[in-house]
Amino acid sequence: MKLADISIKRPVFTTMVMLAIITYGVYAYIKLAIDMFPNIDFPIITVTTIYRGADPETIETKVTKKIEEAVNQISDIKTLSSQSLQNVSSVVIQFDLDKDINVAAQEVRDKITTVQRNLPSDIEPPIVQKVDLGAMPVISLGIVSEGGLSDAELYNFADKIVKNQVQIINGVGNVEIVGGRERAIWIRPQAEKLIAYNLTIEDIVRSLGAQNIDIPSGNINVSDYEISVKSKGTVDNLEELKNIMVTNINGSIIRIKDIAAVEDSLQDEKSRAILNGKRTLSLVITKQPGTNTVEMAKKIRKVVPELNKLAPKGVRVDIISDNAVFIENSIDDAIFDLYLGAILAIVIIGVFLRNIRMTIIAAVAIPTSIIGTFAAIKALGFTLNYLTIMGLSLSVGLVVDDAIVVLENIFRHFERKKNRMEAAFTATDEIGLAVMATTFSIVAVFLPIAVTHGMVGRFMKQFGITVVVAVLISLFVSFTLTPMLSSRFMKEPMRNFFTITIERFLDWLDRFYGKIVGWALNNRILVLAIAIVSLIITLYMGSHLKQEMMPITDQGEFNVNIETAAGSSLEHTSKCVEEITNIISNRNDIQFIFSTIGGGRLEKKETASILIKLKPLEQRSKGQIDIMEEVRESLKNYDKATVSVVQKQAVDIGSSAAIIQLNILGNDLNELKRIASEVKDEMIKSGGYTDIDISYKESKPELSLNIDREKASQVGILPVSVGSSLRLMLAGDKISEYKEGGSTYDIRIKMDDETIGDVNKIKRLKLRSMAMMPVEIGNIIEDKSGTTPQSINRLFGQRVVTIFSNLSKEKALGEAVEELNKILKDRLPQGYTYRYTGQADFMKENFQSLFESLFLGILMIYFILASQFESFVHPFTIMFSLPFALIGAIGLLLLTKYNLSMTTMIGFIMLMGLVTKNAILLIDFALKGRQSGLELNEAIIRAGTIRLRPILMTTFAMIFGMLPVALGRKLGAEIRAPMAIAVIGGVITSTILTLVVVPVIFSYLQRLVERVKGENAD
Repeated sequence: MKLADISIKRPVFTTMVMLAIITYGVYAYIKLAIDMFPNIDFPIITVTTIYRGADPETIETKVTKKIEEAVNQISDIKTLSSQSLQNVSSVVIQFDLDKDINVAAQEVRDKITTVQRNLPSDIEPPIVQKVDLGAMPVISLGIVSEGGLSDAELYNFADKIVKNQVQIINGVGNVEIVGGRERAIWIRPQAEKLIAYNLTIEDIVRSLGAQNIDIPSGNINVSDYEISVKSKGTVDNLEELKNIMVTNINGSIIRIKDIAAVEDSLQDEKSRAILNGKRTLSLVITKQPGTNTVEMAKKIRKVVPELNKLAPKGVRVDIISDNAVFIENSIDDAIFDLYLGAILAIVIIGVFLRNIRMTIIAAVAIPTSIIGTFAAIKALGFTLNYLTIMGLSLSVGLVVDDAIVVLENIFRHFERKKNRMEAAFTATDEIGLAVMATTFSIVAVFLPIAVTHGMVGRFMKQFGITVVVAVLISLFVSFTLTPMLSSRFMKEPMRNFFTITIERFLDWLDRFYGKIVGWALNNRILVLAIAIVSLIITLYMGSHLKQEMMPITDQGEFNVNIETAAGSSLEHTSKCVEEITNIISNRNDIQFIFSTIGGGRLEKKETASILIKLKPLEQRSKGQIDIMEEVRESLKNYDKATVSVVQKQAVDIGSSAAIIQLNILGNDLNELKRIASEVKDEMIKSGGYTDIDISYKESKPELSLNIDREKASQVGILPVSVGSSLRLMLAGDKISEYKEGGSTYDIRIKMDDETIGDVNKIKRLKLRSMAMMPVEIGNIIEDKSGTTPQSINRLFGQRVVTIFSNLSKEKALGEAVEELNKILKDRLPQGYTYRYTGQADFMKENFQSLFESLFLGILMIYFILASQFESFVHPFTIMFSLPFALIGAIGLLLLTKYNLSMTTMIGFIMLMGLVTKNAILLIDFALKGRQSGLELNEAIIRAGTIRLRPILMTTFAMIFGMLPVALGRKLGAEIRAPMAIAVIGGVITSTILTLVVVPVIFSYLQRLVERVKGENAD
């Protein structure tokens, strides 16, 4: 082999190449960004339309359905959903992952342009936006005041100091302040005075807009200078604001202060933040798209001490929630398991080789390959995340495999009294093609994963390429560094009691194995029967393996989500949060409790979220899942709100955090609600479902002020004018700005509290007609009390009611889906259907993709084997053996009570490569023995005894390399352990298969080949 020849003859050149790989690898490792998982960009577009004064049903009919029909003509749509709320239509279009987000956004804009002429004329223009799920909250800061500061002063510190300092950090996206209230100037018109002066609330707004304003007025030239001119009209103090003229009645000036109270106060409270029972302010910091979570978090942590130096006396800034901490600790633990696995693998090699020099030669392949892979990871723009580290953990046993095979063959030739250089070259050349075939079989298994389309391809790309790069580097090392070092440093093993004992044991094992193979070849039908029966039993037992998308991880925190009755006040929701907090706060495994009430895009005062931060894993006796179940149990009788205990998603898949999302589609909302309620009842009876909730909420109380269009048109009033005026009276909208001390504050308007609570007073207020004549509201409207749906949801052009549910730890996702399918069978009326979104849909789609990748990988293995053996038949020797590797994998998963998940599927795929890898060398040696004239059974037995030690060596290296991962009890171990368990169990049985079943199958097929060729098939 030319590569080995060059490496042996030019040791300095070989050393420099390896040092270059290691140097760049170390540099890349230092610079690698850390993240939990690869960042996946979901192409999601939203279309938001404001139609003021419209109820959800009107929004659905006049806006949402028309927009849906328009955008549904675009290609590559994965899901089309919508929500029709009071005043707002929101349409969400999720495209296939391969769709370019910018192209999708432009196509949506084009469709909106064409449909806009069919929408109501008085709507606001639809807003098309790209959604970035990666722009997620990373850190939440809490600002606590021990007293002395007013609410306005504390908010000012949060907004002007803390927020400004955080926003200049590179990578920070949005910074939202939760809790607290900013200073605001309120104009509170008094109904009786407006009525007395024949004025409207819009008169105040118009007057303020015309008089509290600065207008650039052009430029004037003075000598050689050009001076800009500005007409200044903004008020300098509140007295000026109060004295702004609204109208002049018969020479009598009516000012704002004559008809309204002007209050220097705070904005309406829309949200609250509470830390361990104390009111606080919170800053939720979101990262920009593509920003590394850990790097941004480190920068924010450095700023916090500086913020505390700038804080007023008695004010403290703390980090409440930091998502990067879990990521950092999990990755650190995973890397530790990787290093420990590598050390254990090296120890095992040393025990087998009984030679320090040979052990070092073989072991050097591990750091060289792993460190070299870091260089490739960096060059490809990957991060150091769970997937890349899992790939490296799997690679520990693989990268040393090639070196072991080559080294063991070199030593075998060396023991035949060849000199070191000759032994190194001859042995490497002899086994080179077989080693290449084994390595490419691993590549063939993992490369399809890396290039698969869709979610699996995006998610698993970094994992697959990491393994591929690692084994290719190890192949290069085994053909260069291993023979070069062997040609210089190999010598006879030490002779002592330890080495002699091991040597005698291995000699006995060789002889014993020879007898086992001989017996197997003489009892081939019995051996195959035992293997087949074992496989059938295993597959039957495996059918009872529970399925889940990803194992649930102990992240050290979870949320309790709360929803009170529709229309609840912030005060009522806060009271519920306090009661729930009191129920769960007496646990000794809780570090702190942080609650947020209201806020968010829709400012829903009836929703709240309680973050439960647990003590570190080593300081508590129970895992997070058990704690969540106990908290859920303690809250099951709380009936003042809907309560759900939810786990943070390990992988953001662009949907709700609920594990089960069952969508029932149809046209009649009442029928959908009935079906959903029945299914919910069945779920409760079945057990194992937790936090069950239905998306359709009870109708919200509504006072409908119906406009008499005929009367309105007679007096020259447009419906939009009625809606706008009522909003000014009731909503507290911003109408202008007030500047003081370099800061700008909102000027807001809302009728006095007495008027807001009296419908009759509102009806006595007046509007301006198009002729500017005052018209009493009560003359053109009729008030009617009733209810209206809070929202109307749609999916794929149909109305939908969604059932959300989490699962107890005893119930897996796959089991739940099967059960729900049975519940829904024959239950749905004609015209009604159901489908899953979220994790269930994701699991189905991605398991299918993984099976397709597995099939493609097996096909590629066949091509490689056929090329290696120059035979269309002998690849089947190995192909027939592949399913038997599942015996140990499934058996050990059942024994350890792990579920079938994406990580266990990775382990199964890995096994296909491992079975192939060991079997190739065995068959290669058997064929060479047969070609040299040995009788078939003798050739098989001889090949087995020659390959026994390297096969056992690589098997134990793989097992011990994966053992720290399998036994891991640290952060994130739940994700890594099932993969390692599957690999270890599969490796154990695949080794037995390679050594016993493969020879039996080979003997059948080789005799068949020789008979077809007309050769002597003894």
